Amino acid sequence: MKTVVKKWGNSLGIRIPSALVKEYGMNDGSQLELIQKKEGFLLVPKSKKDRLFEMLAKIDSTNVHSEEDLGNIEGNEAW
Repeated sequence: MKTVVKKWGNSLGIRIPSALVKEYGMNDGSQLELIQKKEGFLLVPKSKKDRLFEMLAKIDSTNVHSEEDLGNIEGNEAW
């Protein structure tokens, strides 16, 4: 498929054909990984799993909350 590079603010952007958008389940705000290759570059859609992994990797002792006491068990909450 072919697409055209266009000016977008101080950067350049490309339009992704709708067939690829549908095939890869992308929407406005979808993240892509830009991989530099010797011959050019490769755009790879990032999955939700990748984004969750990145968010979890940011958890450390400075931003994790402590356990909360929610009171006594009153139903089938216990395992």
